[in-house]
Amino acid sequence: MKRIVLLFIILFLVACKKQSKVDVDFISDFKSEELLSDKYLLSSQIEPNILTADFNGDGKDDKVTIIQEKASQKIGLLFQHSDGSHYIVGAGKVFTDDGWDDMNWLGVFEIDRNKKQEEFIYSESNESEELFEIKEIKIPNIGVVIREEEGSGGLLYFNGKEYQYLHQGD
Repeated sequence: MKRIVLLFIILFLVACKKQSKVDVDFISDFKSEELLSDKYLLSSQIEPNILTADFNGDGKDDKVTIIQEKASQKIGLLFQHSDGSHYIVGAGKVFTDDGWDDMNWLGVFEIDRNKKQEEFIYSESNESEELFEIKEIKIPNIGVVIREEEGSGGLLYFNGKEYQYLHQGD
């Protein structure tokens, strides 16, 4: 009997610890948004899986989380601004000029507050892509780094109308 009680206490503590990492308000907002919760699942592919910052430059905190489209199993991000608007990047929606619509490679998910960024531009030849230019640009808002654990990726930032992908790395 003592073992069973001890087991329940341990399970309860583990559950509480996991719950403390989750933004309860964000999850309840997501679940109450019928169209979102019908089509997407919240993903725990990376911890933390919710980031908070002012992504649209209005002076209020916004949130971004990793999601998975139920039908295709494709991974992406859901940005929810403080004004109630939301934007989906990936998860079946194309977000690059190359036609990427899945972030199944996502290994790093973090905030980047640097407004000066570098964009890697590649020339496309028939056989391979070669680095053509590294262009320094200024972005208007805080960005989110998305990349492979040990590889390339880029930065997502809000340009005032939509989220744009800035390629960085190989």
